[in-house]
Amino acid sequence: MSRCIIILGLVFTLCLAGCAPLSTDPKLVGTYSATNSETLIFMADARVFHTEIVNGKEEKFFLGYYTSASNNAGQLGFVGPDTSEFVGTSFQASKDFSTVTASWNNFRKPKDLWQVMYHTTAKTN
Repeated sequence: MSRCIIILGLVFTLCLAGCAPLSTDPKLVGTYSATNSETLIFMADARVFHTEIVNGKEEKFFLGYYTSASNNAGQLGFVGPDTSEFVGTSFQASKDFSTVTASWNNFRKPKDLWQVMYHTTAKTN
């Protein structure tokens, strides 16, 4: 009898926790550019990449997974991985999703904070 209760408890817990995959608002998915040749790429599966030109070559970095709260699709917060140096970085999209403001926070250098505004360049689906 106790096994049955444990199994039912686990099933109930999984139902409450939800098993939905991470995702990003489809209006945000795409590439955004800043004036300094940096770009942000928001993927449908919540991955965010940053590219910049270093020594004449484009370098692409995985920043982590970012999702929005259900009440504000334009505000994205960090979800993982917890080993990323960008824990604490967040993104705010404009209402029409044409611009994204990045509030950068480098986990390894806590006093290294800055903001950059990115503009839509191309949408991907």
